[in-house]
Amino acid sequence: MSKQFLLLAGVSSLTLFASIAYAAPGDAPPPNQTAAPAASNDVIVTADRAGLLEKRPSSTVFGLSKPLIETPRSASAVSAVTIERYGIQTINDLVAVSPSTYTASFYGVPGSLDVRGTLGDNYFLGFKMIENRGTYETPIGDAAQIDIVRGPPSAIYGPGKVGGFLNFVPKSAKNEDLTHPVGEIDATYGSYDLFDINVQGGAPLNFGTATGGIYAYADYNQNGSYYEGIHPKNELAEVSVNYDLPDGWGVSADTLLIGSTGEVQTPGWNRLTPALISSQTYITGRNNGALLPVQLHLGRRRPLRGLLRRNACHAAPA
Repeated sequence: MSKQFLLLAGVSSLTLFASIAYAAPGDAPPPNQTAAPAASNDVIVTADRAGLLEKRPSSTVFGLSKPLIETPRSASAVSAVTIERYGIQTINDLVAVSPSTYTASFYGVPGSLDVRGTLGDNYFLGFKMIENRGTYETPIGDAAQIDIVRGPPSAIYGPGKVGGFLNFVPKSAKNEDLTHPVGEIDATYGSYDLFDINVQGGAPLNFGTATGGIYAYADYNQNGSYYEGIHPKNELAEVSVNYDLPDGWGVSADTLLIGSTGEVQTPGWNRLTPALISSQTYITGRNNGALLPVQLHLGRRRPLRGLLRRNACHAAPA
């Protein structure tokens, strides 16, 4: 018992001596010396040199005009600057700038995106457009911003897909910050008889205390294809009139017209069927629209004759 007591007493005295030595005044750091900050793995972004982060308020997610950084939802705001810098031409190209989005299986017709595994709905300024399962190419040339929201829509949109949706915000005199009349004409010609021309312009128009303006956009596109007999054509017209009134009121009128003909799904896909083997007839898999005889060339000598189907659609949101 005595040996154990002496051993414990010795350990206690050593511990007390170490504590006193650590707290000695001579070992304390100088008063003007601050302790080094603790290491952190957090990354704080203080600048956006590329200018791709959208900071303007948006009411797409909740109906409240707030920037996305203050909105507790997973969303991406694709501005006109991002569309230009990333070379986005169709709705399928948006997968490069928005996570959890994928190209839909429409065999070459960019109609809608898959958002979180579900075909996303398309909205125009909050108004739901017809569901586009590859019927026509969804235009994006007139968009000043495309909001991609992941997850179910807010109650202000009514029922919608649980995966997510896209909301197209058109160009207008307000979001273009027009101070004087502007206009632009762009024409493109390329291989396979590609021809595209678009005209856009706007001007500020103020009436007393009401400030605003008008903006218009029109586009015509036609092109051929590697396969004979396929000549899709697309027309687009959009007009926006926006005014800010006193006491926080505002009024806007927006019209969108879309016309599309000749879009064909699945041409050139290797779908091996008995008809292809026995009679050299290629079946595209479409079961609606008018029959259009075409001639598909395999190699240089032997033509493959088949029937492709053509579908026409004219859509305008309410």
